[in-house]
Amino acid sequence: NTSVNPSDEERSGEQRIQPTERQKEAVKLLEGLDLENLSFKEVSKITKEFLEERVPHYSPTQDQTYKEAVRRIKEKVISEREEFLRSLGFSETAIKRAKRYMPTLLPIPTIAVKLEGLRNIGFNNPIRLLKAEPQLAGRLVDTIKKRIDFLKNLGFKNPITMVERRPVFLAHSDKTLLERMDQLKQLGLTNIERLVEKEPEIVTSGESAISKIRDKINFLQERGIHNPVRIFNSEPGLLRSSV
Repeated sequence: NTSVNPSDEERSGEQRIQPTERQKEAVKLLEGLDLENLSFKEVSKITKEFLEERVPHYSPTQDQTYKEAVRRIKEKVISEREEFLRSLGFSETAIKRAKRYMPTLLPIPTIAVKLEGLRNIGFNNPIRLLKAEPQLAGRLVDTIKKRIDFLKNLGFKNPITMVERRPVFLAHSDKTLLERMDQLKQLGLTNIERLVEKEPEIVTSGESAISKIRDKINFLQERGIHNPVRIFNSEPGLLRSSV
């Protein structure tokens, strides 16, 4: 008969038990981590490194228990972020829109810092701004400030108010805004800055808005109005009216 070395048997028993014990230890350690202020890419990296350092001979990336624990943590964090947005006044529709741009939403401290930064550059109601254009939450405050400065340099007297009325101003590139303003000048319109401040939709609604203005000018000229552009220059609100 072949005898079994007790130490070998004990080691074999340890090998069968250790994965379960390691899993329990790993999940316990994992659930004690404060991960709120991290992106989810960082969560996966940090938790993997954290467990590999603290649980000997443990490979979390191969462990379904670990993956399930991470999934639960992520769901919990997203739920907390959603609740924070509700406390700021975000509707369920606004939260869904935000998740289309950022499925995991931003960490709560990041949003708080961003709101304070927007207030510091002059926005009276930054929450309303983010509700209107959720993708702006993913932009650096410095980037938004540069856009405000760019609009000031173009001659706009109150770009903050303009952006608060039409937050989509921040979604267009500098090049796009310049091109659309140039198209308005080519139509014969003057004092473009004043025009855009009063009717921001004409540069934020795409090429179709420029085309409609062109069609209105042509329509009025065909009906004997000698200088319809002068009318629009004096009464920008008429650009919204149908002809």
